[in-house]
Amino acid sequence: MLDGRRYAWALGVCCDAGPSLEDYPPGLFCRDLAEPPQGTEPGRWSPEEDHLSFGLAMFYWLTENRPDRMDADLNGRPCETIYPSDEVASFWDSARSL
Repeated sequence: MLDGRRYAWALGVCCDAGPSLEDYPPGLFCRDLAEPPQGTEPGRWSPEEDHLSFGLAMFYWLTENRPDRMDADLNGRPCETIYPSDEVASFWDSARSL
């Protein structure tokens, strides 16, 4: 659940096409989620899929209890300066009101 009676679904690519939330330890910053997980062997995933998507970064932020370290302007939209603006906009445009 997000603020303002909105919800979001985070979908990932199937079948080991990229890292999952379990590949990232607690306490990270958005910049860490936009990079391959620590200790990943080079070439394991394609460069387009070697990090968490914005939707999964949002899910990470929610599971971390919405830490300020991931939302510098405290507007409830973390990682918006790290991920491509079109990916961020696409995510928020797809959120539905309950």
